[in-house]
Amino acid sequence: MKALTYIIVVVISLIVQATLVPYMAIYWFRPDIPLVFLLHWSARRGPMEGVTAGFLAGFIIDAVGSGFVGLSSLAYVLAAFVVGKMFYSDIPIPFNRWAITSLAGILVYSFVFAYFYSLHSMASIGVMLVQHALLITLYTWGIAMVWAMTPLFERRVRVTI
Repeated sequence: MKALTYIIVVVISLIVQATLVPYMAIYWFRPDIPLVFLLHWSARRGPMEGVTAGFLAGFIIDAVGSGFVGLSSLAYVLAAFVVGKMFYSDIPIPFNRWAITSLAGILVYSFVFAYFYSLHSMASIGVMLVQHALLITLYTWGIAMVWAMTPLFERRVRVTI
């Protein structure tokens, strides 16, 4: 059952990434919807399930895309592992904890992706981090915060005795 859940949610997030996100682009900056799903999954299910889902999502993105093979998988796996180890919790995630969790994971993903993407390129790593990684981080983090304010995000239920 868990494998089927992984596959369904990863496929849905990848379909949203491929169909809706190009319309959300600001210049060449696009948010990463599968990353937001992956960070939430890692924070709720732990690092091993997050790494598994991250590898699956990254593998599909690398197989379909035209970028470096394995780069998305590596960046997703590292971000999922860091978030899973630092922020794992069985209870629903409150808004302030989600803000810190998502920012940490998106920063790890963006820096790893920008570092390996800038190898053997004309742009220096500093230029890639400032012009690419930080702007993508802010845009993806903004989408994660908007999602956290919608009814689709899980809420902590107050129990009164």
